[in-house]
Amino acid sequence: MKTIIAALLLAASAGCAASTAPTSALVRFRLDAPFCSLTTKMPLQFSADGVILGTDSLASGQLSPLYIVTAGTHRLATKALNGWIVTGDTTLVLRADSTYTMAANIYCS
Repeated sequence: MKTIIAALLLAASAGCAASTAPTSALVRFRLDAPFCSLTTKMPLQFSADGVILGTDSLASGQLSPLYIVTAGTHRLATKALNGWIVTGDTTLVLRADSTYTMAANIYCS
């Protein structure tokens, strides 16, 4: 009888253990400006759900650093700090332990 009770207590306590499953995802931004000079760096601000993740100056094709966000639905956006118009804002669902690269599109003429 003691063995059965001990087994039941062990099984019940197993559900109380802290979860080690990942709860975050990674995002980064890539500047896509094919008609701009390859050496022209654009000052950009990156955000998720209106919260600024960071800023960086990127040339076309370059990647921002990785930023940690919670898994789930997010609206990602890029703002050019020099007045240029950036397109490509998106809303998406990020799975835990995933990495997403968002394109920030700028048209230079």
